[in-house]
Amino acid sequence: MLDKRFKLSFRVNILILMVSLILLCGGVVTVVAYSGGKKSVQFMAEQLIAKHKDGIVVNALQYVQKAEGTLSVYQDMEAAGVFQNLSIVDRKLYFTKALRNSPEFSNFYYGDENGTFLMAKRMPDNSLSFCFLFRDEINAYSSWFHEEAKWGVKYPTDQTIIEAKAFDPRDRPWYLDSVMKGSITWSDLYIFSSDGQPGITCSIPTFDSSGRVTGVLGIDINVASLSEFMNRSSVLDSHAMIITEDGNIVGMTGKRGSNVFAVTENISGKNQTRPLNINDIQHNVFAKTWSSFLNAQSEGDTTVQQAALDFNFLGESYLAAVAPLPKDIPWKWDVAVVVNQDAFMGEARRTAMFTLGISLILVLTAVLAALFFSSKISKPIRQLSGSMGRIKDFDLEAVPPIQTMVKEVDEMIENYGQMVSGLRSFKKYVPANLVKRLITMGEEATIGGQTRELTVFFSDIADFTRLSESMQPQELVGHLSDYLSEFSQVITARKGTIDKYIGDSIMAFWGAPESIPNHAELACRAAIECRNLLRERAQSTNGKTRPAFPTRMGINTGEVTVGNIGSDDRMDYTVIGDNVNLASRLEGLNKYYDTGIIISESTYQAAKASIEVRPLDYVIVKGRTQPVRVYELLAMQGELGANEARLATLFGEGFNLYLQRQFADAQKCFAEIYQTNKTDKPAIIYHNRCRTFLETPPPQDWNGTFQMKSK
Repeated sequence: MLDKRFKLSFRVNILILMVSLILLCGGVVTVVAYSGGKKSVQFMAEQLIAKHKDGIVVNALQYVQKAEGTLSVYQDMEAAGVFQNLSIVDRKLYFTKALRNSPEFSNFYYGDENGTFLMAKRMPDNSLSFCFLFRDEINAYSSWFHEEAKWGVKYPTDQTIIEAKAFDPRDRPWYLDSVMKGSITWSDLYIFSSDGQPGITCSIPTFDSSGRVTGVLGIDINVASLSEFMNRSSVLDSHAMIITEDGNIVGMTGKRGSNVFAVTENISGKNQTRPLNINDIQHNVFAKTWSSFLNAQSEGDTTVQQAALDFNFLGESYLAAVAPLPKDIPWKWDVAVVVNQDAFMGEARRTAMFTLGISLILVLTAVLAALFFSSKISKPIRQLSGSMGRIKDFDLEAVPPIQTMVKEVDEMIENYGQMVSGLRSFKKYVPANLVKRLITMGEEATIGGQTRELTVFFSDIADFTRLSESMQPQELVGHLSDYLSEFSQVITARKGTIDKYIGDSIMAFWGAPESIPNHAELACRAAIECRNLLRERAQSTNGKTRPAFPTRMGINTGEVTVGNIGSDDRMDYTVIGDNVNLASRLEGLNKYYDTGIIISESTYQAAKASIEVRPLDYVIVKGRTQPVRVYELLAMQGELGANEARLATLFGEGFNLYLQRQFADAQKCFAEIYQTNKTDKPAIIYHNRCRTFLETPPPQDWNGTFQMKSK
């Protein structure tokens, strides 16, 4: 240890630390510079987002104008009677021409007032097919014409009869909405009946010379084609998505093929297809964008549709904006544009990071100086804190040597060592797990208790008075101390709490202060291990160098009052109640039956899956009025020898016959046990009881109860 004259005060060390920390001001300057650079990056990203969004809007307007223009032309041709006298083959040429001229169109069709339906359809391989459907009063008939013959498998070219109600254009929403409105109508996103893919429909009614509606023309635009034009509109490393108010995805950059925008689900045993929803792509930058947008709206930020959203996703920095389509576009959809700041501003950010790195090196140099001095102060304090922290677990090991330059810390270490010595002495007088709990929870011990179900244990050395008379007091204390220590170690190892030592007796309980669900089983296991310990003790010494101390044990499970009992100045953490007294009485019953461990019915019921027992009696112990069934605890489950198990079973059979007043048969069972083990006192007791009852039968209301006259 250093001489105290050379130790600095804690205050001086703090001053050294504070001077060193002033150097961190350089870090603040660096942060401010970096923040300005980040704002520049964000401004450039916002400009890129606006450019991409404007490109999407322009393309969307072109889609609208082209679809509406195409339908208007064909509406005029229908009104002029151009199609009235044309064959199906000629009509097919007109319809397929519309698709050839507009690659973004998926289907072009016409349904008339009679339910006739003509459709040019773009197939997945970009070839064109044509469907002609007409109907009579009973059925509908369809025929297909294909540029690629392979599609004839799915869509037969031969005239096919289909159920009249299977498809009727007059029942479709695009037909009904267009007729009702009387002009061009745009649908929202839905699933096409022809191929099960999501898309939108533009439709327009046709009229005869009198102004009567004769049918409806329609153009389908597949979501996949919308994504194609969005991919073409992409600027640098930006991504975009069009999304409905319900979260359904209309188009998305990076996605190709119509199958990625449809989701098939099994609902009530039927496969149903719906549009891809933002919730279906949780691990995606668009999902992160949409959730950030919704969170901002829920917090009352109504400006997020014009301002940028700044967030991190999978370790990369993104800037995004969400804005509605202009009012002259017929859908209430939003456009989300996302920019990877790290990607498109990589060089600028690398330059900024290099500058930041140089600044940080200078700051870190100052920090290292501060760390050197702070280590001289904090290390011994940390060591002392760690040692003090072990008190929460009531781990009272000796204080390790701690070197420090600080005079005040050295005094703390000295005082702490004295405190630990006092606690080690205190630990010997109270249950360690109780004190551990009080220290951990920061509680102060106060008078009070609570009712809980516990298992209570009593043990007592048989003939202790006789044994003590044969030994000198110091010799007796030494042997008894060894015995109590060995038993206590077993009990605490099985999570028991030592309540007190009453001379040569031990009182313990399970289930408090910490709740233990299998407290009855643990108490039984501890009793068995204590009994085994006694057997080992007897075999190793034969009672010559140290006494074997044969011990009787009683165990009972039930509700007791547990808590701090005593006065304000002195108290015990203990258990009281009738069930405590019963455990003590069970320990005393061993004298009468010449047994080692007796448990109550409640303990047996709680632990029967884990223990081997034999029924012992239905007895009223002294001080109680109600009988209790008691058992002799023989072993833990699976540990009983074959012969012992046979005798226990035979005893149980005899006991049941005894309770059923079949005394002659019961007597035979007990006699057989006696022939095998002439020291089995319970068998002798019941053999004699049976003989007595055979001579003088018990009264009719006898239920097997035996009244104990002594403790």
